[in-house]
Amino acid sequence: MSLNYILILGQMKKRVKLLFTPILAYGVFITFNEFTRNPGFSLLITFTVTVFFLWIIFREAVR
Repeated sequence: MSLNYILILGQMKKRVKLLFTPILAYGVFITFNEFTRNPGFSLLITFTVTVFFLWIIFREAVR
């Protein structure tokens, strides 16, 4: 296994993470919407989760 292959895999993993974060956040939003039937509560939780994931992505991008 060459070093180049490992580097490409690492970059792909980062891209996949970037792609799946909004999908995951949207899924969390839908789930909480179904469970609570309280839009304010679910929006608050979704906002918190989205900010958390954005912070993780930003930290990964800076590093």
